[in-house]
Parts: sequence; C-alpha cells; structure tokens
Amino acid sequence: MLVSTSLLLGALPFTLAVAQYGSPKDAPSSSATPTATALASSSTHTIEVGKSGLSFEPNTTTAAVGDTIVFDFYPQNHSVTQSSFEKPCEPLSSTSFFSGFMATSSKPDTKTFTIAIENTDPIWFYCSQNSPVDHCKAGMVGVINPP
Repeated sequence: MLVSTSLLLGALPFTLAVAQYGSPKDAPSSSATPTATALASSSTHTIEVGKSGLSFEPNTTTAAVGDTIVFDFYPQNHSVTQSSFEKPCEPLSSTSFFSGFMATSSKPDTKTFTIAIENTDPIWFYCSQNSPVDHCKAGMVGVINPP
C-alpha cells in the first residue's frame, strides 16, 4: 500500500499541471481557448451609449473573435440589451446579454458594460429604456458584425 500511495502522490503534480495548463502539445484538443497569438492581436472597441442623445456611437462595429466590446454609458439612464434583426426592440432570449439600467449623471463616469466576441455572427442590440420616451423606437439600436 505504501508503494501505491507514493506512486499516486508522485503523479499528482503532473496531473495538476495538465489540468491547469492543458494537455501536451501533440494531444488532440477541442478547446475553444484563444491562442497567445489570438490574444496578442485582439482589440478593444468602445461604443458610447447616449453620448449624443438617443444613439450608440458607433452604431455599427466590426470585431474579430477574441475582441472585447466596451459600452461606455453617458447621461441619463440607458441600457444595452441583445436583440435580433427581426425584432430589434425585444430581448433576444433569457440567455442573451443585458447590462441593466445604468443611471449616469455626468461624465467622466466609470459605468461600462463589457462583452467578449466569441464568433463573427451579427450581434444586434438596443437600449431598453422607455421613459420618458422609448429609446429603441427613437432609433437607439446597433449591431456588431453586420451581415
């Protein structure tokens, strides 16, 4: 039993290393983790929410896999809600993103909402604030990676 325990404990560091850093280089992998090259070339795109009234600036953005989108909130109270092209003023689903309402009184302010781009499919979004006017119906919509 002492030999078995010693052998098991001796293999433990290798097992932990594989779990932490992934399998050896030649092993087949189905991981979606970006490579160091992909991370080094990723970009951050900033979309200003409500800077010039009821709009996203820019309202169209092209981003690559691994890029980050930062929504930077301006006064008064806005949100970013994922939608679809077919129903631009309705939430896409219960699993889509929603920033929550970000009440902002002035700039500079640090209220931001960030998403990571996992594929190049179009991502439609809108502001779901509807008081005193419906922001989406007033044109506060946008898209990442339009078709």
